[in-house]
Amino acid sequence: MKAASEDQVVESSKATEVSEKEVDEMDLSLDERANYSAHEAFTVDTSDHEDHTFCGIMFDLRAKATLPVEYVEVHSVWVRGELGPVSVYYTNGSHEDKFDKPDEWTKVFEATMPESWNFTQLRLRHPIRINSGESIGLYIHSTAEHDSAIVYDNARDNVSHEDLFIRLESGLAHVSSVAFQNRFAWGWAWRPRREFVGRISQGVRYLLWRPLKEVHFRFPENFRDAVHTLLLVSNRPGSLLNSISVDILYYIINMCKWDWFGPLKAHETTRIKTADDRDGETDENSTWRGNGFYRDLIYAHAMTRVQDEDSDSDSDYEE
Repeated sequence: MKAASEDQVVESSKATEVSEKEVDEMDLSLDERANYSAHEAFTVDTSDHEDHTFCGIMFDLRAKATLPVEYVEVHSVWVRGELGPVSVYYTNGSHEDKFDKPDEWTKVFEATMPESWNFTQLRLRHPIRINSGESIGLYIHSTAEHDSAIVYDNARDNVSHEDLFIRLESGLAHVSSVAFQNRFAWGWAWRPRREFVGRISQGVRYLLWRPLKEVHFRFPENFRDAVHTLLLVSNRPGSLLNSISVDILYYIINMCKWDWFGPLKAHETTRIKTADDRDGETDENSTWRGNGFYRDLIYAHAMTRVQDEDSDSDSDYEE
């Protein structure tokens, strides 16, 4: 017997793609998402080469769309250093065009922390939710008036950590004790090509499978192949699955997690870069952030915001 294609199985006959209205009217309702928020929690560590310390670090965090995840929630960040009065801010989208615009940031942590050269947890007031495929900017800053508040590193790459759920990107260090300030006593307060050192504690909320094309194709190939097979068998007279209604079969599949039918295939796994992978790496010129453009962006943006205040030269800016 010639097997039907995946599209044919999803879109035709008993296993047809159905509308949202038809899904809602099924005898057994299918949940759209897991009914437990952030039910799979984990912590990721970045590399730590102890390159620098100063007042703050700002970077982007992206929730990846590799898996059928509705969103990622950030619950805590962990940093180390002399710390002191520490705040954590976030903004939707990238930090790149608003690193000195405090009105576009939300403060989610503020406390005076004791000195610790082991990672210290900063538990956020409320989780930061990042929808699949979207990004936030994170900014961790101390108002302590010395240069050893928060440890951070030189950027070895545009990506400082990547796994199946998130990607941390390189960003800016801040050397001013005043949050979001562009300049301080001896020049520009932002240092490009720097990256976060610490941990991110987070959870994920998965989507549940439903017989809708836009949902079905969010799931890995092994899962889709299993759905294909189950629906073919359910159409075969005499099979056990043929004795149950398609609503019941949909309900069973709806309860299956994305990896119940096997892991991701090699071509589905996007680049994964952990702290161990990056030990010893240094490639400051591999990306647009390392080719001078980001520094020009910072300089040009900062100049437009301070040029009316006075005419001081930026010649003191040094990396």
